[in-house]
Amino acid sequence: TTAKIDVYVPSDIDFANTDLEKHLVFGFADMSQTEEWWTSPEQYVVEGADFVVGEWNTYTFDLTATDALTREDLDMIYLGIGGGGHTVGANFYIRNLTFE
Repeated sequence: TTAKIDVYVPSDIDFANTDLEKHLVFGFADMSQTEEWWTSPEQYVVEGADFVVGEWNTYTFDLTATDALTREDLDMIYLGIGGGGHTVGANFYIRNLTFE
C-alpha cells in the first residue's frame, strides 16, 4: 500500500538562477495502450518545503490515496526530478525503491 524511495539532491544545485525546480513527481501510467500515457497517470508530487536538498531523504507515497492499486492498465513507473521543460542538467541520486 506504500512506495518508498531514497533521493539525494546535492545542495550545490542552483535552483535560483536556472529553470530547475524543487519538484519531484513519482507515479504510474499506462504506457502500452496509449502513446499519451501522461493523460491519465496516478502520481504523487513533492515540492516546496517537502523537497529536501543536501541530504538523503526517504519519500513515502500512500498508494491508497489514488487508484494505483485498483487500476489494471498501469504498466510503467516513472520518477521526475527538477521539473519539466528545462535545459539545465543536474545530478540527482536515487536508491532503495521499495513497495510495502
